Amino acid sequence: MSGKKQKEKLSEIRFEALNEYTITDKEHLEKELNKIIQDGYAIDLNETVEGVHCIAAPIFDEKGNAIACIWTSGPAGRLPKEKVKNIGLQIRDTGLEISRNIGYNRKLKIR
Repeated sequence: MSGKKQKEKLSEIRFEALNEYTITDKEHLEKELNKIIQDGYAIDLNETVEGVHCIAAPIFDEKGNAIACIWTSGPAGRLPKEKVKNIGLQIRDTGLEISRNIGYNRKLKIR
C-alpha cells in the first residue's frame, strides 16, 4: 500500500482501547506497521484479549496482493513472549511457501 493511501486509511481509524495493551493512537500504530513490514509478520501480545498472544503473516497472490493470512494464537503461558520471534519467522516462511505455491514469485521486502 502506498504511503499516501496508508495515511488516508489511518486517518479513518477510530481507536478504542480494549485493555491497557491496545494500540490507541496513530503514531503507535504507524510504528507497529513499520515493524510488521520489517519483520514480515505481525504480533498481538494481549492487545485484543488479555492473556492471549497471536502471530500472523500474509499470503500473497501472483500480483503481490495480500489475499489471506496464516496465524496462530494461544494463551500467553503456552505462547510466551520469548518464543514469539522464532514462531513468527516460521509463520512468515510458511506464508511465503503458500504464496509461492499459488504463483507469488517476488522477494519479501524484509529489512
